[in-house]
Amino acid sequence: MNRIFRGLPCALATAIYVGGVAFLLSNIEAIFTDISSPVFPITFMLLLFITSATITSSFVIGTPLHLYFSGKSKEGFLLLFSTVGWLILIILVILLLLANY
Repeated sequence: MNRIFRGLPCALATAIYVGGVAFLLSNIEAIFTDISSPVFPITFMLLLFITSATITSSFVIGTPLHLYFSGKSKEGFLLLFSTVGWLILIILVILLLLANY
C-alpha cells in the first residue's frame, strides 16, 4: 500500500468514532430526561471523555508507537504524519460541506 494511504484507515476510524460521539451528544437530552441529580450526567461526560481519548489515541498513535518501539521508527513517523494529514483533510472536507450547507 502506498505510504500516503496507510494512515487513511486510522483517520477514517477516528472520524467515524467522533461522528458517533457527536450524534450521541446531539441526542443527549433524550438520554438524561428523568434524572434530577447533576452527578450522573457529569459522570457520564467525564467517562465519555476519558474513553474517547483512549480510543482515538489508539487509532492515531497506537500503531505508530508500536512501529517505533519495534525499531521501525521511519515507518512509525510516516504513519503518524499520514494519519494526521488525512484527519486534516477530513476536517477541511467537513468544513466545506458545512459552508455550503
